[in-house]
Amino acid sequence: MWEPTEEVRGPYIKERKRRGKSFFRVVFLLFLVAALTALVLLFRNPGKKLAWLSLLLRKEPTATQDTKASADSHTETTESTETESPPPELSVRRVDYSAKALGVRYENRTSYEIDNAYFVSSASFAPGGVLVFATRGYEAYAESGDGIAGEENVASLAETLADALRKEGVNAVFLPVSENGVFTYENSCRMVSEYLAGHSEIAYVIDLSREVLSDEGDYLCPVTVKDGQTLAQFRFAVGTDEGGGVHPDWRARLSDADTLYSLCNGYCDTLLMPTLISTARLNQHLPCRAFTLKVGAFGNRYAEAEATVRLFARLFAAVITT
Repeated sequence: MWEPTEEVRGPYIKERKRRGKSFFRVVFLLFLVAALTALVLLFRNPGKKLAWLSLLLRKEPTATQDTKASADSHTETTESTETESPPPELSVRRVDYSAKALGVRYENRTSYEIDNAYFVSSASFAPGGVLVFATRGYEAYAESGDGIAGEENVASLAETLADALRKEGVNAVFLPVSENGVFTYENSCRMVSEYLAGHSEIAYVIDLSREVLSDEGDYLCPVTVKDGQTLAQFRFAVGTDEGGGVHPDWRARLSDADTLYSLCNGYCDTLLMPTLISTARLNQHLPCRAFTLKVGAFGNRYAEAEATVRLFARLFAAVITT
């Protein structure tokens, strides 16, 4: 936010003798000609005009942070995210960012102690419908541009997940929550809550997202290979009540995520990145079993993320249809 600066008094300048009126007329005419010339050049090329304006209005991306919601509010505790795509000159480095390779099971951003006993817990899953959405639907991958106007972003990826689940015999629905141009947890919480109120068959909700991972100036592309197919590595994000939002069942959601982690890890032990434990609720306080999936990172190719959600659909469907 711009702050008004303190007024600084200029030095005393002795008044000079006035020049004739003709001198000021010449100066005014020269200024007017220069201004008109600049306007003609500016509006002759609208693309450059927009580029100049974008440079003037450009905002720097902000680091992820948590903000509190009131304890008695049903709205979600939110986390900010990057607001623009990385510069075109970025370099991408393909890496194994799995929990196995890193030797880290959880990326815990809270003050809670997370016992590895949660990992060996086994939650049970009953048959039920699945609602899939993408709170930050604009998030895209390196080849897809900014993702806001493009078709290959996490919103289209969420739609792919719902379609893949249906092909596995699951009653799955994709809910577009960001068509109004609002990409906040409050907005998706409201829209998902309204949908759930009229559809009691929905037992699970999945919010799809992706990461931005970087190291030494490179954007990281977390991948693994299974049966000759390159897959974007993914992770579960689990919300808590530490940010101030009411979420008494977050440990149960962690147990759910750990059970699915064990299932997916059994299929491919380099598929999953460390589970993220967030101070925000991530809308997982909704009245059903809620999951947040972060599929790949900005550096991944869209096809790699797409292959991963199709695989997850197959593995998840096997759990909730048996």
